Amino acid sequence: MVREQYKDCLPEYLLVIGQVTGSNLVCLDIRANVLGHIYIWDHECHGDETGLYLAAYSFSEFIRSLREDTS
Repeated sequence: MVREQYKDCLPEYLLVIGQVTGSNLVCLDIRANVLGHIYIWDHECHGDETGLYLAAYSFSEFIRSLREDTS
């Protein structure tokens, strides 16, 4: 369902695995040469900007980087 909703915005090689505040998405890259890289997709980027920001080189690294929001 999420994939269908954002099919015109996200490259086909990204698998949506989560969502963060503001409708931004957590995506897993499934291309062979970068398999497992985790990106955050900023839904407000348009035009030439992809809105993709590398969050981690692997899912394990991404999970280890998560911290509790204490604010």
